Amino acid sequence: MRHLRCILLSLCVLAVSARAADPAAEITSFSEFKKIDVPSLVGGQIMAERGAPMNFPRGISVQTCFIADCPAKDAARFLPEWDASPHPELKIYMLGFFKETDKTTFERLAFDPEKKPMRRLVERTLEANPDKADIQLSFNEFAQLQKCLTDAGIKGTSSTGKNELEAAKRFWDGFLANRWQQFQQGGFEALSPYDASRAKYVVNSEIQSLLADEQKIVKRFEEFLVKTPFLSKSSPPPKPVINYWALSDVQGTANISMGAFYAEAFPDHWKMADVTYYASSDYFTSMVLYELWPVTVDGRESTLVWRLDMVSAPKLAFTKGVDQMVYGGVLLQEVKKVVRAFQKDAAKQRGK
Repeated sequence: MRHLRCILLSLCVLAVSARAADPAAEITSFSEFKKIDVPSLVGGQIMAERGAPMNFPRGISVQTCFIADCPAKDAARFLPEWDASPHPELKIYMLGFFKETDKTTFERLAFDPEKKPMRRLVERTLEANPDKADIQLSFNEFAQLQKCLTDAGIKGTSSTGKNELEAAKRFWDGFLANRWQQFQQGGFEALSPYDASRAKYVVNSEIQSLLADEQKIVKRFEEFLVKTPFLSKSSPPPKPVINYWALSDVQGTANISMGAFYAEAFPDHWKMADVTYYASSDYFTSMVLYELWPVTVDGRESTLVWRLDMVSAPKLAFTKGVDQMVYGGVLLQEVKKVVRAFQKDAAKQRGK
């Protein structure tokens, strides 16, 4: 998965021009935004809209539109491998990027028991129980966890001593490597379900259900998405631009996640997709679709960015009406925080 900040806009009239197609008109043709005034976005303003309620009960979406203060070619190069971990407000403890199997960097994963969210994750790992869904695992993965703990002589404890921390790390290192092998060999369809508890959730079904509720946008992105595991049926699946894993704080508990980023350059813009195909708790999957357009604002090359965030989470199935609006508002503020951090870092890419 924050606060609004005031944006002071210049009162002067800015000359705005776009190369080729009109980026603002293009985005309004398929998005929730009926009108995009590019000059009003200069200085960091973020346009934001909650998505319409989904038919998919566990799904929710929000859309944003903003300016990145760097040329589009620089933004398109920077976004896939953007390291957001230096921003403390995003609560990312570790973030690892990799392209090849022998460079996965999973060995960097470490738990600091002095940090309460990390300690909670270790405790949940040690106390994992099929009757509770505190950690999202398959039945076989749960068996592997129990064997790992037994081999370490750990039973019925929530202590976070050296032995427990090492055992938790061994399990998660192996878990990440296994999930990565599944994904690179068979895409979303090859991923083990979350079925260690009484319910069963299949990540590919969650992803397809989210997409099914955004048919207008899927049609817009179809030419791009058919070259990714979202719509492609090829085996092995198309390779992403970059893979990643992360350790972050989600609602007070450290969350381990894995994802992949896809991108394609079109004649006058870029399309991109970021998918989290594993999360250890709180949500099943998340997806972000992007369009990046070059614009010139008052003679300065910049990038107009449209972004769609979609999340599938178990708690959403029990929310309706006002409660779902509250969740949508929370997601929107989280996304805005990420966008602001990206705007700050993207501005530093000018001229690189």
